[in-house]
This record gives sequence, structure tokens and C-alpha cells, in this order.
Amino acid sequence: MKKSSIIAGVIVTIATALSLKSNLVYAADGIPAITAGTSGLPRMDVVDVSSNNGNISVASFQKMHQYGVGAVIVKLTEATSYRNPYAATQIANAKAAGLRIGAYHYSWYTSQSSAQSEAKYFTDYAKSLKLASDTLMVDDLEDTYTMTNNVTNNARAFNTQVKATGFSNTSTYTGLYYKNTTGLNFSYIGNARAWIAQYPFAPSSNSLWNTTYGMWQWNSNTSFPGVSGTFDVSIDYTNLITQVAKYKVGDVVKIASNAWSETNGYTLVNRRNWVGTVVSAKPKAYSNSAWEYDIQYPNGVHSVHVAEQDVTTIAAAKYSVGQTVKIASNAWSETNGYTLVNRRNWVGTVVSAKPKAYASSAWEYDIQYPNGVHSVHVAEQDVTTIAAAKYSVGQTVKIASNAWSETNGYTLVNRRNWVGTVVSAKPKAYASSAWEYDIQYPNGVHSVHVAEQDVTTIAAAKYSVGQTVKIASNAWSETNGYTLVNRRNWVGTVVSAKPKAYASSAWEYDIQYPNGVHSVHVAEQDVTKK
Repeated sequence: MKKSSIIAGVIVTIATALSLKSNLVYAADGIPAITAGTSGLPRMDVVDVSSNNGNISVASFQKMHQYGVGAVIVKLTEATSYRNPYAATQIANAKAAGLRIGAYHYSWYTSQSSAQSEAKYFTDYAKSLKLASDTLMVDDLEDTYTMTNNVTNNARAFNTQVKATGFSNTSTYTGLYYKNTTGLNFSYIGNARAWIAQYPFAPSSNSLWNTTYGMWQWNSNTSFPGVSGTFDVSIDYTNLITQVAKYKVGDVVKIASNAWSETNGYTLVNRRNWVGTVVSAKPKAYSNSAWEYDIQYPNGVHSVHVAEQDVTTIAAAKYSVGQTVKIASNAWSETNGYTLVNRRNWVGTVVSAKPKAYASSAWEYDIQYPNGVHSVHVAEQDVTTIAAAKYSVGQTVKIASNAWSETNGYTLVNRRNWVGTVVSAKPKAYASSAWEYDIQYPNGVHSVHVAEQDVTTIAAAKYSVGQTVKIASNAWSETNGYTLVNRRNWVGTVVSAKPKAYASSAWEYDIQYPNGVHSVHVAEQDVTKK
């Protein structure tokens, strides 16, 4: 941008402290000469240009783009009497190179009314150049004329007028010295929309300045190899204008089904629909893309120069590590060719999920079964969910009356209708079941591998602890064989209720009588309400 003595004053102050830096060349105003591509520099996200830069070719803008430049902010106007005659060409060529466009006005205003007039002059020219309403529109505040006690109110009036004409994306540019001297307050736009100029004598990516603002212009004497002239360069902290890469390093993506070639000409036809991981993203103008990606596939192969237009997203993995799943009943083979026919309906746990294009799938899974065996490359299309376990740990259940055997072959015929408590639930495919249970009975015995199809629920205990009940008039004995004939019609209080299969009962009760005597194993069928 056009610099006044105010901005130059900042540089001179810094230069005094760092005048011993001899490895850099400096302009007459003390600003270091920078060459794009030098390692260790802050990012060059944005350049700004004016009539001083003249006509800049598409090829020149493309070269800037190769060094990380993603946007150009073009000077349109100054005061209410000047229009940049090169603006239209500079904008058109920058767009053709794949760069985003912003515009700025060099302000002279000293009052709110003159600020409004200059804002209108600025936006009128922007509209004649057919700039979009979301174009970043910048108020360049650096001239000594504008340094008044009312600078904040004047800048607010300028900003309000720009928005009133339909341009909603606004910013204010100034030097840190200017801001501190005038007391300029960014409350009308917020610090994230402020663009600050301040030039270190040893710019470094390890020492970024003005990070609390939207952008920082860190040099005005930068050259790009193969491009005539020098330029102002800025880092865009908050993406005020730069075009951000759509995909970031680590994203899992897919080569588009209509992709033809990489930006270097290598064919992509044979890699259409391949799934891989983004290794790097670099600026590159190519057709309607401004970025290119290095994509690594699961087999280790890379496509190094894939234009953004040839990359698409894939849905997130359907199943997550640790999830219990089942091999589909129509599965044929893993993605490496190993058969899955003999493992159809097997239930297991997802150990890992990796990107892999296979038929209608973009993911493959390593699934471990309860016996320790793995299917390492199962395509997503060959995995299905299973219903959650029907019974939970601690729940009281009963062995079904038609149960034959546990999943390991042990008979259950002699334990039909036994009541017990679920100790564990594990995935296990068995007939119509996807879960098996370890069930412990009141006598301490376990049935460790009971398929879900062989488990049923029992009704809740009919009587609760503390309830007053009576021994039935036809009761014969407790579940342990003790007689109840001599206690028929006795009234007592329920002390505990425990699961116990006995004739038509699934619960037994410890009943204490008023005389202190207990009947400890009374089947529910032998208890009535008082």
C-alpha cells in the first residue's frame, strides 16, 4: 500500500535496534528486501497492489501463487478524486490465476461526512468493476490527514457507509504506530477484522507479530522470482480473504469418479474412486482449483499433484473401534481375496478401520472374533450391526423351557427353567443369537455360554422387602424341603427376595414371623397377601 511518513517511522525505529543485521539488503526507508521462497519466513498469504505495480500478468500472479499467495487486494480509489487505472486488469488477471480478490481505498477523510463521501466513491467504483458483494473492502488509514481526535468515529462512519451499499465484508488497515498514536479503536469491526502493518528487520515464522489481529502486513519490499517489481506481503491469521484449502493433512478423501489427470499431467483415470489420506496441501492454480494435494493410498502409492476439483469427501467410517458387529449373511470375501463365506454371521469386535475403496465401500475393518481369530480386511459393505444385548449384567433371567445346549455343546436340558443372574454378556453368533451369557444360579453353579435364544425374562418379584404376607393355606414345603404345613396361614414380613426356580415360582422369600422365627426359602407360589 501507499506508505506515508507515519509507517516509515515505525521502520526506522526498529531499524535502529537491529542495524547490525548484515545478511539482508534494505531499501532507503530501512525495510529489508525479502525474496519469496526463502526458508523461515512468515507465510505470504496476501499481496496488495496499486497503480505503482502497473499491469501484472496472469503468469506473474501464478508464480506468486506458487509461493503461497492466495489473495490479492487491489487499490481502487483515493480520497474522492482518484481511481486506479490498472484495477480492472489487475483484478481480472489475479482471478485468472486462481487468486481471491479484495479491494482497498486510501483514505483522506477528516470528518464523518467526508468519510461517508469517500466510502461511496470507493463502492461506486467497486460496483462498476462488478466486484461481488462479499469482496473484502478495506479502509486504508495511514495518511497524516486522517489523524484527528475523531478518527475512530470517522472510520466507523466509513465502514457503515460501505456496508450500506451492499458490501458486508469490511476491514481497516493501518500501522501499529498510527493506531497507538491516534487511539484508533477497532470496536466497530473487531480486532479479528483489523489489518496491521509493522515490519521487523528479521522476519521469522518463529516470531509472528500482531497475532491478535486479522492480518499482519510484515514486509513491503518482497520480490517473487520471475516477477517484476516488489510487493507488500501479509499473513492472514483469520482467513479474512485467503482461500483456505478444502481438505487438510490427515483427511481421508477419494479421487473423483470423473478425474482425468494430476496437475503435472499424470493420469488419474486408473485411480478414480481410490481412497487415501491427504499428506500435504499446496497452492496451485489449475482449472477451477487453487490447491493441489499429495494423497497417499493404503498400498503406499501416492498421487502427488491432485487438483482440488478432483478430490471428494467420503462418509465417515460407519463402524467404530470397539463396536460389536456381524459379518453379513451375503459376504463373499475380504478386500484381499480371503473368503468370508465360512464366517457369515460371525460376530466380532472392530479392532481398526482403514480407508479402502472396494465395490460400494470406502472403509475396511479388522474384526476380531471371540475365539481370537481375525478377519483383517472386511469391506464396510460386508459388515452389519447387531442388536444390543437383550439382557444386562446383574439382570435376573431364566433358562428357556426348550433350551438344549450352551454354544460350547454343554447340555442345558437339566437346567431348563433354572433362574439365575447374568454375570457377563459377550458377542457370539449361535443360531438366531448374537450374544451369549454367563449365568450364575443361586447355588453358585454357572452356565457360561448360554445363547440369547435360550434365555427368557422372569416377572419381577411379586412381594417386596418389608411387605407383610401370609403363608398359603395349601403350602407344603420350602424350596430346600423344609415343611411349611405347620406354618400355614402364619403372617410375617418379607426380609429378602431371591431368584429361585421352583414349580411355578421364580422367586423365593425369607419371611420372618413376629416370634422371630424365619422361613428362609418360601417359594412365591406359597405366599399370599395378608
